[in-house]
Amino acid sequence: MAKLNEVKARRAKQQEARDEKEALEVAQMEAAKLNSAKKDNQKEKKTKDDGAIPMLTKIQIKKMKPKVLKEALQERKLDIQGNAKALTDRLLAYEETR
Repeated sequence: MAKLNEVKARRAKQQEARDEKEALEVAQMEAAKLNSAKKDNQKEKKTKDDGAIPMLTKIQIKKMKPKVLKEALQERKLDIQGNAKALTDRLLAYEETR
């Protein structure tokens, strides 16, 4: 009987440890969701603060021709001098920090 009680106690401790681990994982997942929501809200605020200048994706920027790149750079009050690669790099750097 004593051995049975020991086994039951050990199993109870293991179950408690599993429950604590699961509760910790759930708390971490909820915290991650909150952080993600905060980051999304900050991104939305940044896009709203910039006014009428639309955000550009990396793919959109790479597809642009030099004339369009220069127009986009002028809208953002950036330097328009250089070749297509320099213009693309400048616009990509600006959009990443935005």
